[in-house]
Amino acid sequence: SELQWKDIDKSSLRLLLDLVEGSLIHLLQPGVSNEKALLSQCPRFFIAIRELSNGNMVDEHCFFTSLSHVLLRYKLKLPHSVRDLFVGEWLNWFKTSKNCMTGAVHLCFITLLNEWASLGNVLLPIDTMISWSEDAVNAAESDIDSAETVTFRSLWESDDQKFQMIKSQYSRMLKIVPADRAATWREAVGI
Repeated sequence: SELQWKDIDKSSLRLLLDLVEGSLIHLLQPGVSNEKALLSQCPRFFIAIRELSNGNMVDEHCFFTSLSHVLLRYKLKLPHSVRDLFVGEWLNWFKTSKNCMTGAVHLCFITLLNEWASLGNVLLPIDTMISWSEDAVNAAESDIDSAETVTFRSLWESDDQKFQMIKSQYSRMLKIVPADRAATWREAVGI
């Protein structure tokens, strides 16, 4: 229950979060589990991660990098149901995290989409990549107050160092997308 988590000090919560994240990465190793088990076990891990992190996953760079690497190890054998499960949760991490526009949650997600796209249209069709990248921008902007000026567009047009790696991943994505779809994406995200 919620009261149980409040009685634990922050360093213990951090340790538990690291253990749960590491356990999830281990579970995802190819050959350790199967699609059916992943689909039933991963949501439980997501709940634990959400509770232990208080929903703020913006700077979990080590976790997101490890998660990306383990998902990429499947190459074309990654079941779409598992891929979709993780994309859905990743987008939830955007929505529950604060200031994620320049955070690891954003960078690692777009990098993962690019890496999946480089494996071919079977794993990640172009239209799906475009749709999920738009979802990422919208989710990253979802915690921005209307009074704030730090939007995707303002960061895209600026030289903000924190955003440059994210911008380079979006630019990488736009290079492999047909020009008409790239123009539609740019319009949809406001750049």
